[in-house]
Amino acid sequence: IFQWNNETINIWTHLIGFFYFTWRQYAINVYLLPPANANAKDHIIATVCLFGLQICMLLSTFYHIFGSTNAERRRMLLRFDIFGISAGLLSVYLIGIYTAFLCFE
Repeated sequence: IFQWNNETINIWTHLIGFFYFTWRQYAINVYLLPPANANAKDHIIATVCLFGLQICMLLSTFYHIFGSTNAERRRMLLRFDIFGISAGLLSVYLIGIYTAFLCFE
């Protein structure tokens, strides 16, 4: 993590992204939604979306840190990385669907 190599930027950008989305999850659920009188569904949707993004960043960090040890481990971690990307995309898709149909309740 602390040596400069071809994975350094990938590791640190994904690790910083993980901490950013963790901080945003706390800030949204504690400071943003309560003053707006948000209901439980709003909290759940925001939490699920940000959790999917956290999973994406964390699994990608693990892939870039430990993926260069051997070919078998690289393939396994690549599957986790792709799963994390899928989780991030799905969570953003779900919050988009929730927001799009919010006015139809």
